[in-house]
Amino acid sequence: MITEERMTKILDILKEKEFVSIQEISEKLYISISTVRRDLINLEKSGAINRVRGGASLVKEKNQIQPSNIRSKINTVEKRIIANLALKFIKEDMSIFMDASSTVQFLCPKLENFKRLILITNSATIPYMLNDNRNINIYCSGGFLKPNSHYFIGSASTNFISEFSTDIYFMSCKSIDFNNIYDADYEQIQLKKLMIKNSKKTVLLVDSSKFDENSFIKLSNLSDITYIITDKKPKNFEKYDKTIQEKFIWPDD
Repeated sequence: MITEERMTKILDILKEKEFVSIQEISEKLYISISTVRRDLINLEKSGAINRVRGGASLVKEKNQIQPSNIRSKINTVEKRIIANLALKFIKEDMSIFMDASSTVQFLCPKLENFKRLILITNSATIPYMLNDNRNINIYCSGGFLKPNSHYFIGSASTNFISEFSTDIYFMSCKSIDFNNIYDADYEQIQLKKLMIKNSKKTVLLVDSSKFDENSFIKLSNLSDITYIITDKKPKNFEKYDKTIQEKFIWPDD
C-alpha cells in the first residue's frame, strides 16, 4: 500500500470516530506501528489531523474551507471572465476532468452548445447543474460527501478517478505563488493530483484574489500546469520564470 493510499484510509477511519489509537490503525490497515506513526506525522504536517498521546484526531476546521454556497457568490464577475476564456480549450467529443471548485462551476452553463462531451468529477453540484443536458455524459466519483462543501473525497473517490484518463482537466486552487499552487483540503488535493496525472492537459482557473491568499498545503508545481487563466495580469508578473509566464492567459486590455 503506497503512502498516499494509507493516509487516505487513515483519514477514512478518523471520520468514523473522534479519536483513533495507533494500535487500532495498525490492526485495521495491517501495517506496522512505526509506519502508522510516520503517516500520522505527515498528516499532522499537512494540517489534516492532530496527533495526541497514543493516537490522533481530525482537525476541527474553522474558516479554512468556506462552504461552497458562499464560495460560489464571491468574485462572480471575475469567474465569468475566466470561464469565457476557458471555452476555447473545449471541443466536441472531449473527455474532461472538472474539480469541485466554484470557479470551474462557472463553465457549466457555457457547455450547452457542445456535443458528445464526457465529464468526470468529484463534485456533487456539477452533475446537478448539467443533468438536463443530453449532449453530456457525466460520471460522478461518489465517496464521502464532505459536509458544507458539496464534493466527494476518500478512497472510493480516489479509486474511481484513477480509472479514467482525459483530454483536459479544469481545476482551481486556494492560492498561487511564483512556483506552486496550494489548497486547504488534504484529501481533495490527492484527487486533484490524480486528475493532473491522468489528463493530457491541465488548465488552472484562478481569479486575481488567489494571488494574495495563503494556504499551507502544496497541491502542485506550476510547471505541471499547461495553462493558467485569470481575470487580469498578476501583480509582479515579471517575477515568474519565463516558462511560467508563457502559460498565463488573461483578457486583452
